[in-house]
Amino acid sequence: PPFDDIRVRKAMAHLLDRERMNRTLMYSQYFLHRSYYEDLYSPAEPCTNPSFTFSPERAETLLKEAGWAANPETGVLEKDGKPFAFTFLSRDPSSDKFLQIYNEALQNAGIQLSIERKDWAAWAKSMDTFDFEMTWAAWGAGLFKNPESMWHSAEANRPSGNNITGFEHEIVDALIEKQKTEFDVSRRHADCRKIDAIIAQSCHYALL
Repeated sequence: PPFDDIRVRKAMAHLLDRERMNRTLMYSQYFLHRSYYEDLYSPAEPCTNPSFTFSPERAETLLKEAGWAANPETGVLEKDGKPFAFTFLSRDPSSDKFLQIYNEALQNAGIQLSIERKDWAAWAKSMDTFDFEMTWAAWGAGLFKNPESMWHSAEANRPSGNNITGFEHEIVDALIEKQKTEFDVSRRHADCRKIDAIIAQSCHYALL
């Protein structure tokens, strides 16, 4: 909690001003992700995943639907008497400039962010034991996609794995198992696009 509520996760994505980060910090050199497998899409196979644009208004609506309300004295969001406060696990001071932009939007929404910085070894240990609330993560993929380690439910509770958000979904599991006996790359990629659509909707990551 509170990230076990999909409405909260979507709100957190809508509070991430990727456009501003890209424009002011990255000189507009990057495109904004809406897929975990961007290279599987083309004009013939367009990506229909949702794009979580920066929208404090949409985030506010989602948070209200999830039961969060601002304390009139502090302005901090609360639910069941508890403030909306979380810790961001970081490992590199160079990321602070991005977190400053994120924190600005979070504060305006009534959410309290604190940063805990660890070195690589300590960060990895925390990731291995699911001892974090939010963090940065970057992933790569080869030509032959293998989503099992990151998205299969069998990996959801395994320490030291890649399914760091504990994602579980029966249809995704079935598609992953189907891929194991499919040797036609185009069909494998078609199934992976189906997987991608489901995980994008679940919003376990706020994509950058």
